[in-house]
Amino acid sequence: MDKKNIKSIINNLIQKGETKKALDILLTEKFDKQNKEIVILCNRYHEIKKKSRLGIIILQEEQIELNKINVAVLEILENINESKISSEKNEQNIFTNSNLKTIILSICIVILLIFTVIYYSLKINKPQLEEKILTKSESLNPTSTESFERPENKEIIKESNLEKDLELEQAIKHILSKKPDDSNEFEQLIVNNQFEKALEVIEIAETRTKDKYLLTHLDNRRKSIYLIREHDIDNAWISFPRTLILTVKENKYGLLNRKGEEVCKPKFNEIEPLFFGNLYCTILDSMYGFFNEEGEEIFKTVFSEVNPMIFDEFTLVKKDGLYGLLDIDGNFILEPKFNQIERVMEDLIFTNENEKWGVIDTTGYQILENDYEQLEYIKKEGLIYAVKKGKGEYLDRKGRLTTNPALN
Repeated sequence: MDKKNIKSIINNLIQKGETKKALDILLTEKFDKQNKEIVILCNRYHEIKKKSRLGIIILQEEQIELNKINVAVLEILENINESKISSEKNEQNIFTNSNLKTIILSICIVILLIFTVIYYSLKINKPQLEEKILTKSESLNPTSTESFERPENKEIIKESNLEKDLELEQAIKHILSKKPDDSNEFEQLIVNNQFEKALEVIEIAETRTKDKYLLTHLDNRRKSIYLIREHDIDNAWISFPRTLILTVKENKYGLLNRKGEEVCKPKFNEIEPLFFGNLYCTILDSMYGFFNEEGEEIFKTVFSEVNPMIFDEFTLVKKDGLYGLLDIDGNFILEPKFNQIERVMEDLIFTNENEKWGVIDTTGYQILENDYEQLEYIKKEGLIYAVKKGKGEYLDRKGRLTTNPALN
């Protein structure tokens, strides 16, 4: 893609809120100097989306974080342009000093040729030298049955150990990052069942930080590795909110308690803690159920609709086409038998059953039976206008008859 057009294309994508597409374009173009920053932004994007999906952050917080990523993307674009201008200036300087560099290059070539000649002359005599060393070694230890280790083998072993060290360092770097990502080197150790190596990475990482948040994170990951190994699962989240631990195997979710005992096997499409209350909502094939904090399945996936946000401390549920309300512990305030439920005040809820309206308070106490064709709450006066059998009347918040506020 023409680099002149990249900036305008990405600007348009960011204005449309398509941050992911903008990041994908930057990754595809492979800007060497900025590639690491782009990868970090991609990881941050996936982390934000994951937190949003699990309910850890609200929509406004998600948008703020995405805006930060957008600003960072625009800064990278500016750096790319500045880098391009700088490279053009450097190119001019190269042409200006070309004669000097040609002389230096010629000297380097001559030195390289000398060293090459010396190297190959030594290499030709190397087998004879090794044979002498081997003969001498056997004469000193004639009973030894071990074969003589060639220097080439030692070099291979050193290179192999070096590669392992680099892999270890990369894993330590990722786990100490404050922007972890499921696809990094450390998490790949767990995916590949290299548990001992993952535990070694954690042990080294703990010596390189004093950050309390990171130390807690490292301890949680150590515990999760023990659980993964014990229960034969793909991953476990110790930091899952409240009292239970989220597990996953083959993209299905389950739960453990804090003792490491299995509450339910990984079988659900999703498990999310409710923002209000002490419940975990399970989702399976577009049906909803609930576990409490003690790990008891108080409702199997029998609800077709769940909305925990309308009534704050209450959760609206729908079963067999009818609505009900659960309190924060999963007890029914209202059984699912109503066609409609509306909260009109902090402590007043209107219910509709068989086309008849009634009123309850937030404890479930029935203020008015479902006998009315129409109910309307007059907020200014704090009264209820009720129509029963075609006749209208005014009632106070306790359901007692009162006078028309216009007459006062």
